Amino acid sequence: MKPANRKVIRLWYTDFWSNFDKENNFFTQILRKDFDVMITDNQPDILIYSWEGRDFLNFDCIRIYYTPENWLMPKYKECDFSLSFEYWDDPRNLRVPNYLLYGIHPSQLDKSKVDIDRIIESHTKFCSMVVSNPNTPERNEFFRKLSKYKTVDSGGKHLNNVGGRVADKYAFISQYKFNLCFENAQHPGYTSEKLVEAMKCMTLPLYWGNPLIHFEFNTQSFFNHADYLNDEDMIEDIIRHDQDPDLYYQKFIRPWFEDDIPNQFFDNQRIRKFLNNIIANKDNYTPIARNKFKRYFYYPVGYQVNMLLPKIRKLIK
Repeated sequence: MKPANRKVIRLWYTDFWSNFDKENNFFTQILRKDFDVMITDNQPDILIYSWEGRDFLNFDCIRIYYTPENWLMPKYKECDFSLSFEYWDDPRNLRVPNYLLYGIHPSQLDKSKVDIDRIIESHTKFCSMVVSNPNTPERNEFFRKLSKYKTVDSGGKHLNNVGGRVADKYAFISQYKFNLCFENAQHPGYTSEKLVEAMKCMTLPLYWGNPLIHFEFNTQSFFNHADYLNDEDMIEDIIRHDQDPDLYYQKFIRPWFEDDIPNQFFDNQRIRKFLNNIIANKDNYTPIARNKFKRYFYYPVGYQVNMLLPKIRKLIK
């Protein structure tokens, strides 16, 4: 039961992709845990915007920028806060990896709750891939090299070789021993849904992307390109696991998370606290859109001081 007299928050979204649902999405669901959320573009209290346009400039309320892409970093001359893939130690930014928005819960990645032998038996095919973006030469080249050993079945728009795009991505990936889930680009913190979807399907991921992925997942449970000398070194190891059932089994049983404990980013309370704090202090905060000085002052004074404190202490000593 919702508590009586809940605070009403006027919320709006803009510059998102065409099928974005303003009423039913990850952020609205989190805010509705604590507030009565009114979705309106008429004098919103909070604006959450993304990268598809410049409509956000028409709003002078608190702006929160959300970016799922590594080449669309927050610009604090335009937004007050950001929800991004970045690991930045900045009070204005909260790391929200893209895979959170796909509704995959850590319980779905718990190998202790599944029949390992049955799953391995269901892997009747070699390797899958489901991607749309053709502009990743590292992925394209690895696909070509691995396919020299055995055909990699591509069920997405790009490099499709299964007679058309698959209707059910999860059902498709679940048939395979391996899944080629290279990111579109390599950038610290940039972890899309690809790796986690492969994990949910209980297939061994072949990963390239976030060079700091070991902070979030157990890299001994999948093939992480950063752990190999080159493509050929990684492919040799994949072939060994493909040809040796015992070796494949030993890798497969390893948990996706270090010590089988989900990483901190799966805790939605982080996002809930971050947004609640913004709302709690919104009346005492001057949005960037109304403060010309702040547009040219990249960091808050407090943040600058915190950055300088260690150096100041060394000078004093």
